Amino acid sequence: MQGRFTIITILALGALVGELHWLIKPQPTENDIAQVSSIWSGQSWVGRMAPQFELKTTGGNLIKLSENVGRRVIVLNFFATWCGPCQAEMPELVRYSDKHKDDPFLLLGVDADEKPSQVADFLEKYGVHYAVAIDSGQVERAYGVAAFPTTVLIGADGRIQFYHSGALANADVALDMFLSSNRRIMESGKSITEEAYLKQVEAVGAPFHVVAEAKTKALLLDDRGRRIAALMDCPCGCDKLIAACTCHTAAKIKTELAQRNFKNKTDADIIKELDRKYCMAGM
Repeated sequence: MQGRFTIITILALGALVGELHWLIKPQPTENDIAQVSSIWSGQSWVGRMAPQFELKTTGGNLIKLSENVGRRVIVLNFFATWCGPCQAEMPELVRYSDKHKDDPFLLLGVDADEKPSQVADFLEKYGVHYAVAIDSGQVERAYGVAAFPTTVLIGADGRIQFYHSGALANADVALDMFLSSNRRIMESGKSITEEAYLKQVEAVGAPFHVVAEAKTKALLLDDRGRRIAALMDCPCGCDKLIAACTCHTAAKIKTELAQRNFKNKTDADIIKELDRKYCMAGM
């Protein structure tokens, strides 16, 4: 009973800290308002089993989530070297990683499928020495990442307890409560085991957004939607247009083009709005 109460409390803290972290930031400008729905959409992830994955780090080590879940608090930071907010939050992440280097804590940077040499230069520039892996897009899609940076915290129960799109202004405020609560769970021996985690992941099946994304593949764009998709650069950072890109961000934008009524807005205004929404401020 006590363990169940603790888990419920942690999940409630996830929503509370996400709100607190947003509130302590500078007040949003008019240009930031369009991003609010994207930022808050992460709350739908809180309480879900974290999708299993394995990635090879830039140092050559293989990291399997299943081998770490329940043993450490795991923070995934999805980033890209060209992303302005990613660059801005790097010193804070490095500081936080150093502060907790002796704790049961794993910070894993997940790069957005960039060249190893480009990533290496970026890590050297910002003094990043925590684990970083280059993702081909599979993990990004599994976690429903639609903008960079996105930070995801996985607790000792194998569930996502914090999901935030946008730079972390203060990692202590955002993450410390989770580290403390989950450390108590691990010390009590009530963490999820690797076997139990894998069984629960298998029982859940495909992540909910993957199913939804498969359903949207059949959506048809009208003439205007196709025209905009053929004109708009994908905010994911690649050199493709929305029409040609197959990333999760492009899929979301195509869905909006197919389903939303943009009324009397010009093509240029629609592109500007979508770019602002899916490319976090400062990119």
